[in-house]
Amino acid sequence: MSTTSIHTSVPTVSANADRSTFHEVDDLDRAIPAIEFRNVVLAFDERVILDNLSFKVMKGETKIILGGSAEESQR
Repeated sequence: MSTTSIHTSVPTVSANADRSTFHEVDDLDRAIPAIEFRNVVLAFDERVILDNLSFKVMKGETKIILGGSAEESQR
């Protein structure tokens, strides 16, 4: 007869966690966007990078826009 041992760990919070910039945000604070972008257009000469982009960033959120480099996208 074999025995199986299961090890579990309890997550711990560092002493500096209360100073973190990534703190919890009350859901009521998320009701109004921290910033909103409407119909953003970005172009370099004739090359359009962003075309009519709109989005909201709520309090406590982080959003990023990713794309290939100019060299990659010209292949």
